Amino acid sequence: MGWKDYLTFLDESPYSIRLLTSGLAPDQPIQDTQSTRVETLNYTLWPFQQKILDKIGGDTLILGLPTGLGKTYLAGAYVQRESIRKPLRVLFLTPSVPLGVQQALFAQRMLNLKDACFISGNIVPEKRNALRVWNSGFAVSTPQTFYNDVLSPFASSLEEARRVDDPFHMLVEVFSGAGFTFPYNIVVADE
Repeated sequence: MGWKDYLTFLDESPYSIRLLTSGLAPDQPIQDTQSTRVETLNYTLWPFQQKILDKIGGDTLILGLPTGLGKTYLAGAYVQRESIRKPLRVLFLTPSVPLGVQQALFAQRMLNLKDACFISGNIVPEKRNALRVWNSGFAVSTPQTFYNDVLSPFASSLEEARRVDDPFHMLVEVFSGAGFTFPYNIVVADE
């Protein structure tokens, strides 16, 4: 088998990234802005995970646990707890396409969110715009794709924010002055 045969095999395999991502992306325009409510989980937290979840509150959380101790499961349980109170919009950021596929499948299977989708650069920007992908109530994406589609108009302000003493308030002024509202209530940044 030559190199081109191997690449063809990868592209046509049932586990090809191209095939997996195409099955997780919206194929019809999402006309209205959606919200998510996680009614039930298809898993149970371990007691130590439940103790951590019980202590989570406030606006910002950085959870550092060693690999394999269930950060994603905690994030799912957190989204369930918060979305029971009121439907939410969730953005799940992953550093790579394979991890994005994994997390979109997690949302669909473990959180029972059949409409959870993976939005990646495998869909050209014009098609993402036509499909209105950012109306999804539970979107999994790479930071690059989200930035390119949603935040890139603010590139110079985001760069400037790195050089000021109070970047949060500076960006609040920039975004509110532009009439921009961040489109998600919860952002989970994985890895």
